[in-house]
Amino acid sequence: MRYLYNCYYLFYVHYLKGGLPKKLNTPKNEKKQAFLIVLYNLSIEESQSYKSVIENRDTNSLIIIYDNSTKRMVDDVPRNDFIYYHDARNKGLSTAYNYAVAICRDNNISLLTIFDQDTVVPKNFFEELRHAGPTDDISCIVPIVKLKNGNQVSPFSIERNLFVPSVKTISTTGAINSGVTLNLDAFSDNSTLFLSDFPLDFLDYDFFKRLSDSGRTIQELKIELIQNLSVSSYKSMTGKRFRNFVQSESRFVFKYYPQYVRRYRFKLILRLMKCVLQGIQFSKLHFIYTTLRRSRK
Repeated sequence: MRYLYNCYYLFYVHYLKGGLPKKLNTPKNEKKQAFLIVLYNLSIEESQSYKSVIENRDTNSLIIIYDNSTKRMVDDVPRNDFIYYHDARNKGLSTAYNYAVAICRDNNISLLTIFDQDTVVPKNFFEELRHAGPTDDISCIVPIVKLKNGNQVSPFSIERNLFVPSVKTISTTGAINSGVTLNLDAFSDNSTLFLSDFPLDFLDYDFFKRLSDSGRTIQELKIELIQNLSVSSYKSMTGKRFRNFVQSESRFVFKYYPQYVRRYRFKLILRLMKCVLQGIQFSKLHFIYTTLRRSRK
């Protein structure tokens, strides 16, 4: 099924959407770099990550802009080192990421760095990334990502984020998608890297959980990026986004940690109490309670 899914992507971008750009001069013995930036209702000129990439990238690297906005955010599209694709359906991040992976594979590009539109990327990130030079046993490179208040959000322990800490709990390293560099040489050509089970929320959890389960290795980059996470505050999240987040979290737990469902329920109870104290909207409190009840079935 994954092989057929990947073939569909190549057919989709080649024939249904006007095709890929001309083949890049990318010798197989040299790792070439591409940068993916996913836009949503933000002009490219306002994107912090785009500004950083344009100013600091190598001249032979490729920029891929995947635009999920309701209207096109880019008009003038260079052809040599810049690919722009607009999809107003906004089918999620997994679609955007797989699109970029297909382009890289078709052009013998080994390294793909993913950015959200509002990630603040320091200049030395690009220099350190050049020096990192991952070997084929390294699946991806992850930087340190912090919020504007200084709190670190990536890398993180998947189990610690989901469950009340326990001495017996295993620890699986995860990272948010923005800032991650994929070493595509470490994956088979017909593998689908990002599954449609988690199109937006918990896509990063799912990716790194599967990496860990398959025994793959990640490399940490000691460079700090600044990220504005829409899920960092339950109170400021829209009701729809909050429901999607909690549903994705619950689905992830039941898929990968059925043995920890009771501990997950306890975490939901603590979250519900915390949200009550913080004065979170009643509709969100009710949804947590509903999720808690469903988890007992």
